[in-house]
Parts: sequence; structure tokens; C-alpha cells
Amino acid sequence: MRSGREIDVFSEFQRKRIIKIINQHLDEYKLDLGGLVIYTEAASGYYLFTPLICAMAGAKKIYAITRDSSWGTAEEIKTVTNEFARLWNLDGTIEVVLEKYPEHVSQSDIIANLGFVRPIDTEMISWMKETAVIPLMWETWEFRPAEIDLGACKEAGILVMGTDEHKIDFIKYAAYLVWKILFEYNIEIYKNKFFIFTSDPLAKIINEIFYNNKIEYCWTSFDECIENQYKPFFINRNDKESILTYISQCDVVICEEKSHNTCIIGDNGIITPTELRDANDSILLILRSGVVDYKRMKELGIEIYPDSNPVMGHSTICSYHLGPRTALELNIAGLKVGEAMARARLSGLSLRTAAIQAMKYSPAMDFQGDFSWIENASL
Repeated sequence: MRSGREIDVFSEFQRKRIIKIINQHLDEYKLDLGGLVIYTEAASGYYLFTPLICAMAGAKKIYAITRDSSWGTAEEIKTVTNEFARLWNLDGTIEVVLEKYPEHVSQSDIIANLGFVRPIDTEMISWMKETAVIPLMWETWEFRPAEIDLGACKEAGILVMGTDEHKIDFIKYAAYLVWKILFEYNIEIYKNKFFIFTSDPLAKIINEIFYNNKIEYCWTSFDECIENQYKPFFINRNDKESILTYISQCDVVICEEKSHNTCIIGDNGIITPTELRDANDSILLILRSGVVDYKRMKELGIEIYPDSNPVMGHSTICSYHLGPRTALELNIAGLKVGEAMARARLSGLSLRTAAIQAMKYSPAMDFQGDFSWIENASL
């Protein structure tokens, strides 16, 4: 779903399904943005619907920022957003803007951490009112410092919280996404053999889908605590010989590692690219996330899919690839976190108490350690 007449890219069936999914999750999360001003993005694909969701949830005003990108021009996205707003009888509250204006940010109760809104830097934070909140829109362990100046938020008293994907049973999509990627590359899964590099929280759900479907696999991890149920399939990461022996019999190696910024396949990794190639020169590497020597593996002719080098904390393909429900539900859940935080702060609650309240009434997720709102009693 790329640039151009996006409104025409969605078939009538897709539009009906999308609005049905939105209404299901608006009802499930009881999202009510009545009286609140939202600062979000206007984008393409399924992210096109974020400002429309805000309007459907009763937001008082929505500023939706967009800009030119590889997915379409800003003017195209603005046109399509406004067309959908008219089609769904939502025009009047959504204002698509092409630049960040202090007066828009300063009015906003919820500033969503989404693509075109970022970076949320010191200057942008200085424009926010003291009760403004920022929903991270995903889990806090996935936080990327280049996108939000969390220190400046703390200093300014701007509450930032993530979305607990375990609370909404969302994290399981990652396992199904791995399977979709395999099917796309004509890997049948059944009667194939896999070796998997992964760590929690993804390790549990990846193991679960392979184990429950009786697929032949082994795995390793940077984690120290391994669930008893999956120990029979586990090979210690320091046992290189056993890992390479198993890989020599495999059809596919999978890298699904977002928790540890530690090399998996490289000169300083668990195995080297040359060792992987020498163990099995017909292996397919499914590379969704993790630190690897991508360049060297390409030089050695190792087959990689998706053929892209992931940045730490990012995935080559995200859950969006499965279909509209993943993107729509996660954004609605994130906006619910924003709603709970905003109403708590607007009622006069302290940062710490507002964070506790948000966790009680939404799928909010706190940070750990120094950036925790709840553990820091001074807040």
C-alpha cells in the first residue's frame, strides 16, 4: 500500500473490514477521547486511520502532522486523510499540518509517539503544557533514545508510558509473523528443521508456536533463565560446536532478537558468518531482528530474507505486515494509555500517582530503573 490514491487502494471489502476492526477495538478498550486535544500523525497504509480513530473516539481536536516520504507526498496524504474523514462523516475535528507549530503542541493533551511526530526533542517538549502526556505506543523495553528525549520529559514533568503488549495479548503476533515470512519464502514449516536465536520476551511466544505445532527445532538465547518446558530444545550459546552441528542439518536459521544489543552472527558473535556458511551452504537466514554482520554474510552468498540489515531495536518487518488488525489495535491501545494518563494528570494527580492510575485503567507500562515513574517516590 504505497503512495498515490490511497483511498482507492483499499477495496470496499477492506474499508468495511477496517472500520469493523476499529469499532471492535474502540469498544474493547472503551477509548474515550472526549474533550481532549490529540497530536498525532497523518500517514499512509493502515497508519492512515490513526487521526480518524481519534475522531471516532470523540477527540475535541486532532492535529495530524505529515511530511513527504517514500510512501507518498505530504499533500497526497493530506488529501486522502481528508477524503476518508468526509467519507466517514468525521470532517471538522482533524487538521492535517505539514510543519510542527508550537501553538498546536501547546494545546495538546496527548502527543502520540508516532513516525512523523518524532523526534520529540527538547524544543518540542518545551512547547508542551505541564499536564501533557506521551504514549510510547509500544513496550518500554523497545524505547529508542533518538526518538524521545526522556530526560527532558522527566525534567519538564511530561509523563511518558508504554503499552504492555502482554496485557492485550498482542505479543503473540510476532510468532505468527515469523510464520508468515516463512510461507512467503516458500518454506513449508512442516517437515522442515529450524534453529532460532531469540531472547525473552519474544523467546516464549516463538518457542510456544514451534513447540505446540510439533515443529522440529532447537534454539539459543542470551537469557540465563530458560523455561523448563523448552529446555529440551535449548543449546547453550557458548556451545558453538553443538549449535553448528544442529545448523548443519537445518533448513532455516531464524534471528528474532530485540532485547540484547549483542552480536549473534559476526566475528564476535555466537557464530561467525563463515562458520554458518561452512556448516550449511544451503541455509536460509530469516532475519527479523538482531545484531549480525550482514555485509559479510552477503559477501559469502548466504541467503537472507527479508534482505535488509536491521538496526538494533528495529525489525526488518513489523507486525503491520500481518494485516490491519495489528496496526489498528496497537494504536488504539496506545491511545487508551494516553487517555488514562491525560485524564489523571488533568485531574491534578502527581506524575507517580498518574502512572499508577494509568496502569490500573489501561494497558500502560512503566519504565524500569531510573526512568520508572512509580519506583521514583519523588515524582
